[in-house]
Amino acid sequence: MTATQCYPGVDGGIVGEITCLTKVTNGYCTHVCAQDTDCCATAGECLTGVKQVCSPLENQGAQYCFLSCEDEDVQRALAANADAGVDAGADSYCQVFAGAATSCRSSGGGNKNRKVCLP
Repeated sequence: MTATQCYPGVDGGIVGEITCLTKVTNGYCTHVCAQDTDCCATAGECLTGVKQVCSPLENQGAQYCFLSCEDEDVQRALAANADAGVDAGADSYCQVFAGAATSCRSSGGGNKNRKVCLP
């Protein structure tokens, strides 16, 4: 997948430069952000009931939107029936919503570190 294939059906308005992270099999669509509210800011960008957070990835300077697997966000999504039959485990949650090759892990972003779904 390439950045131009990301967010099909979303008619513009994505906050930040769109990118496709190629560390994930078939790519992982995301975009640059400055704060959590930049993520899912455009209608149709994200699934209802799942939260994305803005975090740096490892030692890169830019911050990107990632599916959050912070405990309270996973539990909130499960309670809202956004889980589509996913068990309560964060790794299972990540695999369903972010891809089979992902798990819940640290973004590695230093003092802005978050728990996100990554390979």
